[in-house]
Amino acid sequence: MNISALPQDQYDEFMEAKKQLIETSMSSLESEYSTHEAPDLSNYAGLKPYANVVIAGNVVATIDNQGAVTSDDALGKRLRNLLAGLDGVSGPDFAQKIAEQIANLVGGRIQKAGTALTQRQFNSLSPIPETRVTVDYVGMKTDPRYAQIEGWKQDYVRYEKERAEYLTQLPN
Repeated sequence: MNISALPQDQYDEFMEAKKQLIETSMSSLESEYSTHEAPDLSNYAGLKPYANVVIAGNVVATIDNQGAVTSDDALGKRLRNLLAGLDGVSGPDFAQKIAEQIANLVGGRIQKAGTALTQRQFNSLSPIPETRVTVDYVGMKTDPRYAQIEGWKQDYVRYEKERAEYLTQLPN
């Protein structure tokens, strides 16, 4: 089949399919040769406890500075519906609303943690570091699939050149 002589719509469709094949294949291959290193968040203030909800000296729920709740499964199921309706922006103000809702639900009291932040402090925190991804390009380039993808890239460039040449030979 002479790709360069295809009608424009078919040529565009073919080239787009070829491009997607190259991109998805390369992405898949890179993924196989990637390692993911999660950042150390142990000292990130935004994830530290904001408050505990306590009943008779026992902690039944912990809310972090973002407003995320940790509790046992039984309470967690009861909280799901209660907290689903709460509106708010992530942070200590929202964590306070959540703590109040939980304390009212279970008849407990709120104990603010020493690591509780104000909303202003929370808003000034640096963003949570992202997971670092490292691709082993040396190993990937020895994979036979890499050579196949590189061949497809060369074909793509060749098809573009042949198409440009074909179009210049058409009568105006």
